[in-house]
Amino acid sequence: MKTDEELWQEVLDVFEDNREAVKPSPQDIEALLQPVGRPVPLWRRIAAVALAVFLVGGLVWATVRLTIPRPSPRSACCDSIATIQSDGKAAPADSVRLFVDTRLDSLLTIVARHYGRTLCLQSEDLAGMRLLTKWYVRRPLSAFVESMNEFEGLRLTDERDTLFVSSKEEEDQP
Repeated sequence: MKTDEELWQEVLDVFEDNREAVKPSPQDIEALLQPVGRPVPLWRRIAAVALAVFLVGGLVWATVRLTIPRPSPRSACCDSIATIQSDGKAAPADSVRLFVDTRLDSLLTIVARHYGRTLCLQSEDLAGMRLLTKWYVRRPLSAFVESMNEFEGLRLTDERDTLFVSSKEEEDQP
C-alpha cells in the first residue's frame, strides 16, 4: 500500500502533465491577439457612447423623479378642514373645526350656512385671503364674529340674516 506522500506526488504529477497539455504556444497567443474582422467605424462608437449616456441620464432622471416627493397642484389649492377634539377651554360637548390654510370665502360659506345666514363679501380681494383658525360649532355666531374681527384688516358684522365681510380700511374711509 502507498503512503500519503506517494499518493500526493501522483496527484501532482497528473496536474503537471495536464498543465503542459493545455499550455498554449506563443503562436496561439499571437493569433488570439490579432483583431478579427473589420474595425468598428468611428460613427458607431460615437452613437454607442451617446446611447449609453442617454440611457444613464434617463435612469438618473427617473430615479430623482420617483424618489423626491413633490406637492401635487391639487394639494396646494385645496382647503384643509378638520374636526378635532375640544381643548380645555371649550365645553365638553363642543366640537371644533380647524381651518388650515383655508380661503376666507370657503370658511365663511360653511359658517354662514351653519347659522342660517347669507354671506356678503364687500371686497373680492378678501375672498382669496387664507386663514388658520378654529371654529367652535356650538358657540353663538357672535363669538365667531368677535374671533374673526381679531384678524388684521378683516371686519365681520352680523345684521339680520346676513353676514357682511369687509376690510377695516374700507370702514375707516368716509
